[in-house]
Amino acid sequence: MTADKERDRDRDKERDRRDKRESEHSRPRRSCTLEGGAKNYAESDHTEDEENDKDSATNEDAAKKSKIKKPPKKKSRYERAETGDITSFVTEDDVVYRPGDCVYIESRRPNTPYFICSIQEFKLSKRDHLLMNVKWYYRQSEVPDSVYQHLVQDRHNENDSGRELVITDPVIRSRELFISDYVDTYHAAALRGKCNIIHFSDIFAAREFKPQLDQFFYILGYNPETRRLNSTQ
Repeated sequence: MTADKERDRDRDKERDRRDKRESEHSRPRRSCTLEGGAKNYAESDHTEDEENDKDSATNEDAAKKSKIKKPPKKKSRYERAETGDITSFVTEDDVVYRPGDCVYIESRRPNTPYFICSIQEFKLSKRDHLLMNVKWYYRQSEVPDSVYQHLVQDRHNENDSGRELVITDPVIRSRELFISDYVDTYHAAALRGKCNIIHFSDIFAAREFKPQLDQFFYILGYNPETRRLNSTQ
């Protein structure tokens, strides 16, 4: 009985040694040096993680960009009163124009400053284009030179009365306009900004004018048909 146990014990030990050897042979081997498999394995894992992170970040950025919507571009519009009259025109830049405003209008002429006028009313064309009736103001350069020089001479003559009636400042002189009763029709799209126009009763009062941005003045009127300057009194 003792011999049988010893034999069984020996067989068990032999079986354990065999299982241990088989287990060692089946275990995956991995180098432990920096130049070996451990380093390569670690770098491989790390590179894959970085690529995954980059892909994830790229996807997130793309998702964010797709969610960000550009604000719609504003369109010009007009507003009506209950009576149906057009009371104002609002541009894409939210500039509001109303009847009575003094404004600039595109001249379409090379090297020519904007025309200056006042808005009388807005109306729609047959094709629903917004139009406006405007009353013109004339710059000195738009008045015949002979007519303006005659005015300058008259002012020089009146200057003998003891009052300084001649405008010597070129900046102030360039801001003088001449109002007219001439009315024309233009597209509202030709509007290029607002200005302010002050009326003075005479040249002596005009000496108080302080030139500011987009500010003008007038004393006299101009009739483009007769080519004459006239009093506005």
